[in-house]
Amino acid sequence: MVPMASLQLCSLNVRGFNVPEKRSKVLYGMHKKRVDILLLQETHFRADRIPKLNHKYYTQWFHGSNSDPKSKGVSIALHKSLQAQVVASKADSNGRYVFLKLKIAHDLFTIAYIYLPNQDQVRACRKYLRDLSAIAEGYVIMGGDFNMVLDRAVDSSSGRSVVSLSQLERLRRALTDSRAYYDSLYNLSGPLSDMSPSEFQARVDDYIRDTELPPMSVEESEALESPLSEQEVLDTIKSLANGKSPGPDGFSAAFYKLYANSLVPFMTKLFNSISASCPFAPQTLMATITVIPKPGKDPLLCASYRPISLINVDVKVFAKVLAGRLNPILPGSIHSDQVGFVPHREAKDNTVKTLLLTSYMRTGKVLYPVSMSQGDSQDEKHVPFMCQSPCSTTLVLCAQRRNV
Repeated sequence: MVPMASLQLCSLNVRGFNVPEKRSKVLYGMHKKRVDILLLQETHFRADRIPKLNHKYYTQWFHGSNSDPKSKGVSIALHKSLQAQVVASKADSNGRYVFLKLKIAHDLFTIAYIYLPNQDQVRACRKYLRDLSAIAEGYVIMGGDFNMVLDRAVDSSSGRSVVSLSQLERLRRALTDSRAYYDSLYNLSGPLSDMSPSEFQARVDDYIRDTELPPMSVEESEALESPLSEQEVLDTIKSLANGKSPGPDGFSAAFYKLYANSLVPFMTKLFNSISASCPFAPQTLMATITVIPKPGKDPLLCASYRPISLINVDVKVFAKVLAGRLNPILPGSIHSDQVGFVPHREAKDNTVKTLLLTSYMRTGKVLYPVSMSQGDSQDEKHVPFMCQSPCSTTLVLCAQRRNV
């Protein structure tokens, strides 16, 4: 078995591979160089007349061929010593690419070999990358000929390219950016409900009317609805942790602490003006998305990084002020089984309950413990429902931030 660290690949433009003598010399030379995976372009194999490649060293072949025997054609060949399981393959009918997904030892590899045309390269490449996304998994290794200069300073002695700078930049992003991966995490695909807006609203109204929600005292209601005070905003700013990364505006917690006396009156006035009809400005609700590596995970895989959103500190202050007002009433409004994010409750409370239930079941009593999860609550909640729920001010703020 070939260790992953010593996996050898080679890419060649063979300018025709139909002559048996030429094939024999090239394949023997690649064997001498201990090439495990051989990538060939311009093989000129016709789709209906691919030669029998019964080579003693390179025993598995995968082709992307067309009907023209004098142009295009790409192939991937695997050495017999490479103990790889072929999981899937995909080839272009015009001979422009061949994709191969392999399992080597316990790892998945996707080998992508692309031969771009010499015109309209960016459009073709983006199309081929979309095709690749349908099969790609594990380590993605890409080779081929893009028929253009990707970096004018490095790849061209004249410093020129037939492709414009803007097109080159778009292509570089398409090749190297993992934005699509995180878009799939942050953006929902399709409607959350098959019902029309009016039908869904009717269901929300029925649920709110028929559900026996915990009542709130007049004093609690007045405390929640009263205008925010400057002291609340000041205390919240003082409680902010130092050393945290700021949001897109670049102002850190240390800035707000240093100039708190000047900022608090304006911030309090702003916060009290926020309502459903007068929300935060879109720029205020913007966030910088960055990623943090997960401990012990493969750094070459997108899934090994956890995305986080860095929001502006003034929005953090507003959210913390509202949270401070909600905290005193949460224990009386949320069932005791919910221990997360409720003051004076801890996860060990439910651990004790589980142990007691287990002991109770050992007495022969019939008991059916049920555990329910709502998944990512920010993804699966409907904004209209959130707006009509108790404590909707904080929920609406979260919804606004989510929809930026």
